[in-house]
Order: sequence, then structure tokens, then C-alpha cells
Amino acid sequence: MSWIEGQIFQDEVVAVDGQSYRDCRFSNTTLTYAAGIIPTFADCQFENVSLEFGDAACNTIAFLTGLHQGGLSRSVELIFDSIRMVANDEDSSNADTDL
Repeated sequence: MSWIEGQIFQDEVVAVDGQSYRDCRFSNTTLTYAAGIIPTFADCQFENVSLEFGDAACNTIAFLTGLHQGGLSRSVELIFDSIRMVANDEDSSNADTDL
């Protein structure tokens, strides 16, 4: 997987499966993910960006929605809590390395 570096994506739909982005700017864009190879983003800027899920990724969202509505809301919330914890840990470690 090669890096896409320093590009500006504006007013467009960007399919992100299998891509790696570094120092890119996404403005007024929709990022689409269809559960292919997980994309990576490093030092990118995001402004007014929406997300769309297709194919198997869309099925996963539908599955989680069904679980949440079907009585397993706590289990689904735990998944999101773990995502938040990883994101917070990454923010903390980045802050430590920036000093």
C-alpha cells in the first residue's frame, strides 16, 4: 500500500479502502468504506467530512444497529467505549511525543 501525500480532496466522494493518506486535507468530502483493506490516515486535516459505508461495512453497521435496538445496547456501547479509549490513548501518546 503506497502513501497518498499532500493532496487536497474537496467537494468529492473518496473511496478509502486500501489507501494510505499522509498530510492530506479533506474538505466537504464524503469518505466511503466498503470493508476492504483498512485505510490509514496520518497527519491529515478533516473539515465538513461525512462517512458512508458500503458492502460488508454497511452490513456491520446494520448488524450493530439491530443488536442495539434488540436489547444488546450495552454490548454495542462497550464496543464504542473501547474505540474511544484507544483514540484517547493515541491522543495522549501523541501529546507526550510532541513535547
